[in-house]
Amino acid sequence: MSERINVLITHPSVGSVWLLDAEIDADIVSGWIWDYSQRGSSLLPDDYSGERLMMWFPVGCVRKTEGGV
Repeated sequence: MSERINVLITHPSVGSVWLLDAEIDADIVSGWIWDYSQRGSSLLPDDYSGERLMMWFPVGCVRKTEGGV
């Protein structure tokens, strides 16, 4: 069982991003990001504020951790 924490990762394809409620298992870190990319789309309501997306990265991308449950 792994601990859930917030993790700052850096990856060439996404830059730097915080993974929220992340898990580090062996050689993979997984966690949630908040995706704002569709805000302002005419296909979505005016009050749309984004959505949570699960992402996975190699542990070597971890730059900083904080928190813990």
